[in-house]
Amino acid sequence: MKLISIGQMAQTYHISTRTLRLYHEKGLLTPEYVDPLTGYRYYAPAQADRLEVILQMRAMGLSLTQISAALSTENRALVEGLLQERLEEIERQMRTLAAERSGLVKKLANCRALQEPLPSRPPYLAPMEERRVLRIPLDEPYDLRREDNGLLLWPSRLEEVREKMRRQGVPLAHFANVGCIVHLEDLQQGIPLCSEAFIFTEEDLPGSVPLPAGQYLCKQIRLVLTDREGCRAEGMELLSLSALAGEQGLQIAGDYFGEVLAEASIFEKSGYDMFVCMQIPVRPIVDEDNRTCGCAHLQGE
Repeated sequence: MKLISIGQMAQTYHISTRTLRLYHEKGLLTPEYVDPLTGYRYYAPAQADRLEVILQMRAMGLSLTQISAALSTENRALVEGLLQERLEEIERQMRTLAAERSGLVKKLANCRALQEPLPSRPPYLAPMEERRVLRIPLDEPYDLRREDNGLLLWPSRLEEVREKMRRQGVPLAHFANVGCIVHLEDLQQGIPLCSEAFIFTEEDLPGSVPLPAGQYLCKQIRLVLTDREGCRAEGMELLSLSALAGEQGLQIAGDYFGEVLAEASIFEKSGYDMFVCMQIPVRPIVDEDNRTCGCAHLQGE
C-alpha cells in the first residue's frame, strides 16, 4: 500500500501541514505511519475519506470537540443532535445579522433624509399593504398635548421601550424610528393619548404581529421637540386629522400610528428633530341602505 505524505495530503485538500498535525494531536486523524527518526507523518489512502468528513464539518462551523464527539461514536442520535445544535446557532446568527442590517438601513435612511429634508405635505389618502409591527405598551400613557415639561416625556418612554424590547429578546439594532400609537377609542373621544410605542419591521420579531392592509388618511409633518409647542404638535395635528376624516365622509377604522420616517437625534445632543408620517386607518361612512355618505376629496398618494 502506497502511503501519502503529510505534504501531499495537505496540498490535495488545500490545507496546511500544521492543520494536519493539529488533527493528529486532537485524535481526529491519526497517521498510518510516523517515521521514528524524522517524525514525518504518512497517511493511508483510505484516511482521505475521514479527512473529507472532518473538513466538511469544519466548513459547517462545528468545533474540533464536536467533530471528535461525532466521529468517535456510532450513535446517530448524538450526531443529529450536534448538527441540529449548529443549525440553531446559525439561525440565531442570521437573525442577529438581519437585525443589524435593518438598523443600518434605517440609520442610513435617516442620514440621507436629513441631507435633503422630507417636505411637510397636506393630508392625503394612501393604500397600505400588510405590515409587521412590534407594539410595546407604555406603563404610563400620556396625552400628546401635555405641556408640563413635555420634552422629557418621550425620551423617558423611549428608555422604557428599549428595556422592554431587551426583555423580549429583540436585538437592540431594531431600536430605531420608534413611533407612538393612539387607540381608536381615545381618538373617538378626542383624546390623543399615546398608550403604546411601536416599530415597523420586516423580520418576524418576538411579539410582532401583522397590521392588516387598508386605506389610511395620512399627513407628513416635522416635529421638533425642543419647546412646549413642538412637544404638543403631534397631538394637535392628530386631532385635526381625525376631524378631517369625518368632514370627508370617512370613518376612523383603527388605531393611529405615527411612523417616524427619519430622526436627527442620532446627531443631536438635546431635543428630537423628526419627520413623522401620521397614519389613521379609515373607511367610507355608509348609511342603512349601504350607500356612501359624503365623498372624500383628498388627493391620493
